[in-house]
Amino acid sequence: MSGNSQNAPMAGPTASPIKSQVSRLIQFRSTVSQPVFAAFLAGGVAGAVSRTVVSPLERLKILFQIQSVGREEYKMSVGKGLAKMWRDEGWRGFMRGNGTN
Repeated sequence: MSGNSQNAPMAGPTASPIKSQVSRLIQFRSTVSQPVFAAFLAGGVAGAVSRTVVSPLERLKILFQIQSVGREEYKMSVGKGLAKMWRDEGWRGFMRGNGTN
């Protein structure tokens, strides 16, 4: 045995990090392109988008429902109610309660 450690082979993977990333990307694309996985992913995205789009209307519906007798704060049309929500609370008011279920 010689004491020369410069010529010893390196331990660990010999592939470059770019080749490894490309390999993982190819594996990810083949997994995502499977019909069951693609349908599951598309359904999840569609559900999230529809929930976010309808969220302001759902919140306005709840505000209409909880009005007690004598309160006139949200006794108005849907368009005026949405405008009031936007003026009073902004974007956060539209999305309030969106993540609860």
